[in-house]
Amino acid sequence: MSELRPIKFLPNRARRVYRGGLLLDKWQGNPDPGDSFTPEEWIASLVPAVNHGMPYVPNEGLSVDRASGRTLKNIISEDPVAMLGARHYKKFGATMGILVKALDSMERLPIQVHPDKALAKRLLGSDFGKTEAWYILDVRSQEAAVYAGFKKGVTLELWQSLFEKQDIPGMVDCLVKIPAKPGDVFLIRGGLPHAIGAGCLLMEIQEPTDITVRLERKMALSGVELPDMSIHSGIGFDHMFECFSFDDKRSPVLTPKIIEDEEDFSVKSLISYDNTTSFAMEEIDVRNKFRLGADGVFCLLVVLSGNGVLDTGEEKIPLSQSEYIFLPAQRAESLITTTDGIRFLRCLPPQ
Repeated sequence: MSELRPIKFLPNRARRVYRGGLLLDKWQGNPDPGDSFTPEEWIASLVPAVNHGMPYVPNEGLSVDRASGRTLKNIISEDPVAMLGARHYKKFGATMGILVKALDSMERLPIQVHPDKALAKRLLGSDFGKTEAWYILDVRSQEAAVYAGFKKGVTLELWQSLFEKQDIPGMVDCLVKIPAKPGDVFLIRGGLPHAIGAGCLLMEIQEPTDITVRLERKMALSGVELPDMSIHSGIGFDHMFECFSFDDKRSPVLTPKIIEDEEDFSVKSLISYDNTTSFAMEEIDVRNKFRLGADGVFCLLVVLSGNGVLDTGEEKIPLSQSEYIFLPAQRAESLITTTDGIRFLRCLPPQ
């Protein structure tokens, strides 16, 4: 069987309950950048966006091949072994096992939590929970921060009481506030309460679900009231508090590590399989050239800055800032070259 071609995508903005997107627009080079209710770019996505209480949009969140106009989901379904790799397909089926997003928050996102794999399976029959990680690309001010994990002494009883009273300042005060700046990496394991603070442009890699339990019934800035399904995500009010871990004291802060540093390129590990088995992400800074091996594992490339060319031997594909590309498992070795420098992320599937 012949090698498969890389896939570039059309833009894929998704609606959310919060406003944002100014920094995302600027990164994408969009004319007249501004904040809106489409603050997220869903990257090489097989996952439909879930927007309870909003008008239904067919295929929202699903990535579309720029060349053929077909969804990546349909393309993969035709030959998932070649696209995803035999070992991956045997374990995970015709899903990538990851979802990657770029998002920009004008306001603090609602306080929320996601179930881990075991709980998602028990409560919703899902093979995936929603462990996620954030890589901060830019911030709007030096006051930018994220909230992750409970402070010492927070109990289930207190947390439920604050939710029932909708004491938002009280809930915010229960969470650990961490300053955020470009280059920071945070791992948000299933069960860890969290909220992205205002003014953060970040890249998010996560398990491929949109299962979110929210604690705030109303958005602070817009006043938009969230329907019950947006609060408990189908888990139900009787079980939603089972998603919270009150005993996980592991720090969400990860320390990136240079793992290769050559004359032509450098590779920095942002999230490794030592941190989580759910995904991995590297930042590759190419000064001249970088060879992508044919290792039987698919990956996603997201261009953070600069320009270059992906040469597969059969075609030369230009790459520029904010573009992203899917490289199938069954592919030929390829070469990325640049004259002015290119920096991109390599997003990898579950271990």
